[in-house]
Amino acid sequence: MKFQKIAIAMTSLALLFGFTYDTAGTAQAETYVKGKTGLYKPSKKQLAEKKELDKRVEAIRAQVRAPGEIDYVIVKNMTINLPEGFDDWSIFEYNEGIKNYDEYLKKSKALQIPRLELAEVPEGYQFTGASIYTSRPPLSSAEDKKISSQLLAEYKAAGKNFYTKRISFKNRTGVSLSYKKGKSGFFVSIVPTFTEPSNMKAKTMKKDKLTIAGQEVTYTEEGDYLRLQWDDKDAKFTHTVGSNNNGLTKEELKAIAKQLIAAQ
Repeated sequence: MKFQKIAIAMTSLALLFGFTYDTAGTAQAETYVKGKTGLYKPSKKQLAEKKELDKRVEAIRAQVRAPGEIDYVIVKNMTINLPEGFDDWSIFEYNEGIKNYDEYLKKSKALQIPRLELAEVPEGYQFTGASIYTSRPPLSSAEDKKISSQLLAEYKAAGKNFYTKRISFKNRTGVSLSYKKGKSGFFVSIVPTFTEPSNMKAKTMKKDKLTIAGQEVTYTEEGDYLRLQWDDKDAKFTHTVGSNNNGLTKEELKAIAKQLIAAQ
């Protein structure tokens, strides 16, 4: 069973069931919506309840989370798919953005997270920011489905229209560094290696196997997006070097990868 958990899913449902969202994300019942047994129009009470539930979700979003923590929220949305309603999912993970490179180094040392550094960058590229975040289980992976099933069962057992749970994952902190030159950019990242990748794959992606400094690397290309990816020798972390908007060439990506492999 697949669970809709992100804003894209909500947008798709909006198109399907005939309602719109305002800039604050509140459902606006401008037309009747289609349910399993006919056409229904949300009542004023249902719309008001949805507005209050949205406020509670936003309050969870605004909370401070520590590395490794993820907040899951399930809300019974009674403004669509009537009379049954729809279970809306929201997921908020720890994610901290840092603009200064020296501050990032201090933060990464203090948190004792995977160290990611670039001693040399291609000419003209400037550091634009670091992101330290909790890496989620891949979407639709066995682990993701197990967590979703467990949370859905707890939500239904509670018998309420709002359910939230914070889960702390061990060794799930990822790091990403971004660089730009004009409209072009590239990034390097390191995340915990998952035993099972997401089953969502792009059909147009080209893949090749390369060897860089003795390390087997997967090279992928999709339009103007180029990527090199590999797992470290202990298979604890996955490293990625990616470029978009015709930024770096394949050879430049390989040079960056060589730096990171040497530092493993």
